[in-house]
Amino acid sequence: MTPRHGSHKEDGLGEPEPRLRCHAMLYDVLVIKGGEGELRFTIERDAPLSEGDTFEQNAEPYRVLSVEVGHGPFAATVIAEWLGG
Repeated sequence: MTPRHGSHKEDGLGEPEPRLRCHAMLYDVLVIKGGEGELRFTIERDAPLSEGDTFEQNAEPYRVLSVEVGHGPFAATVIAEWLGG
């Protein structure tokens, strides 16, 4: 029997079939807390953030204050503070 395309079985030559590689992206709501209220943005991440993490968004440094459960298409709501200035 011939393996189907994309299966993990070997072909007749003993070589594994090529596999498609997938890179999942996470979409979060970023909430920046500041003296003048909140700013909200949608951000794209390749890994989840945790409380205390620091990261850059548009060349600006931020620290994660908390991470809340996301809703709809968003993986999480990230509450952060700006570290610049």
